[in-house]
Amino acid sequence: LPSVVSAGIGMLCCAEDLGLVPDVVPGVMGNLGLLGLRIERMPCAHEEDFVDDDVEEDDRNHIFREMGLNIDAREFGSLSRYPYLSVCSPSCHDASPFRLWLEEDFARRNRYEEHLNLLVRVGRTTAPPPRMHAQDPSDALADSSEALAVSGLARDVIWNHLCAPSALAVFPLQDVLAMRVEPYGSRPPATELINDPSNPEHYWRYRVLQSVESLCSDVRLTDEMDRLVRESGRDAAGGSMGRDEE
Repeated sequence: LPSVVSAGIGMLCCAEDLGLVPDVVPGVMGNLGLLGLRIERMPCAHEEDFVDDDVEEDDRNHIFREMGLNIDAREFGSLSRYPYLSVCSPSCHDASPFRLWLEEDFARRNRYEEHLNLLVRVGRTTAPPPRMHAQDPSDALADSSEALAVSGLARDVIWNHLCAPSALAVFPLQDVLAMRVEPYGSRPPATELINDPSNPEHYWRYRVLQSVESLCSDVRLTDEMDRLVRESGRDAAGGSMGRDEE
């Protein structure tokens, strides 16, 4: 690995360090300048949460209960405390895309919404800027209010990741499209799953229904993403917020 990193080929290396990893791994990665991977819903064992370090974890959970929140300090990652040498993303090819993840466990979804609200309350994140275009769900949607709620959550998640200190914020296309109810929200979320690691018979057959030209010409989508990128400070001129703060 050191020979690959020092080969002078200009490759930026990222390690998949999710889950339980040996204690030596973070130090080795730091010495080699490797980017770590951070998935908000899959916090790694050595990841910091969003509460002050001098508060014990049991005390943190007690604080949350006193606030009327049914959440755990370690269930979700704390984007605001991600290291600069990391890549953050709301999901990956081995995880459910955001819309499907919300459907899979409604109790978990409620805890996640409480988590997002708490981040704003304790100043770990800010609300995203207003939408540039109004949403107009069609009558064909079974539940337009739910579709709008999911769309709003997806937009919050994209914004929070863009504001994270990580050097790179990378998004599966499904999670970006989830910001728009129409025409993308009518697709069954289960069809957006790329890989199911628990199923050896699962085929990687996800396809985007729209052409590249159609996506690029969707100004309601591109304007929205452009505004979030610019106002988060990740545009080409501003660079990463995390780097500017160092």
